[in-house]
Amino acid sequence: MPLLRWEDELPEPCVLHPEEVDTHPWAEDDTLPAPLIARIDSWDDAQVAEHGPGAPSYQSDLSIPPGWRVGGFPSWASTGPMAVDCASCGTPTRLLLTAEGYEMDAGSLSWLPLEDRHAFPRGKAPTGAGRSVAQPTRLRFGRDRDLHVFTCPADPGHQPRWVLS
Repeated sequence: MPLLRWEDELPEPCVLHPEEVDTHPWAEDDTLPAPLIARIDSWDDAQVAEHGPGAPSYQSDLSIPPGWRVGGFPSWASTGPMAVDCASCGTPTRLLLTAEGYEMDAGSLSWLPLEDRHAFPRGKAPTGAGRSVAQPTRLRFGRDRDLHVFTCPADPGHQPRWVLS
């Protein structure tokens, strides 16, 4: 039996360019106060009215970037928001790490790494040396979901929790 069954279980070697980015909570259900979500929805609608269907939006362009991140807020694009409590003590956990196969998405160029902007026309995923610039690690989690790792702030010795969303 092979050690790796699928090609996407082996990461593509790539270079890490860390940068500090502010993230903001996912705007759905009770992740933010309802009046604030209503204001965000109104802003999104105004952007579409002014700039058309490719206009910037809170969820895609301002709240949570795609890619690998330490800390910040989780995206809940596939599952919807959920509470992730410590399995040992029930304390609400904190996001430690997000691993995502893509560094950018076709719906937004706002998170596109500066070094790749020249090669990424809207709606196209360019390739370089046979691999997608949008997916430099070549890894996939679940069915192209984010892998979130949460830790217990009350006791770092408690088992981490992970969620595919």
